[in-house]
Amino acid sequence: MSMEITDNAKTSKCLGNTGSEHLETEKCERLTRLPIARIRTLVKADDDVSIASQESIFLITKATELFVECLAKNVYKVMQGQKRKTIYKKDLDSIVETLDEYAFLEGALE
Repeated sequence: MSMEITDNAKTSKCLGNTGSEHLETEKCERLTRLPIARIRTLVKADDDVSIASQESIFLITKATELFVECLAKNVYKVMQGQKRKTIYKKDLDSIVETLDEYAFLEGALE
């Protein structure tokens, strides 16, 4: 499992690797935006959930976007430290092993 970083300049800006505080916020947000309708479908697929308000779906979506963004930033740092343009599964594994906040993912990528 690997993922090639194709637009390195745009990715670097969105992942916070520039010194500038004026990032292209809208473009960066589009890179990490999840479709609310898809999240709603996933939530409704859970038998334990009978009703989910629009606000709860929005919060779940936003929390997921922020989680993925944080994870991507950490993996990107590992990848950059090794001077590569490709993200491998071993990069995710090293993040899960080294950072306590991702300990709950232990074994999830198997």
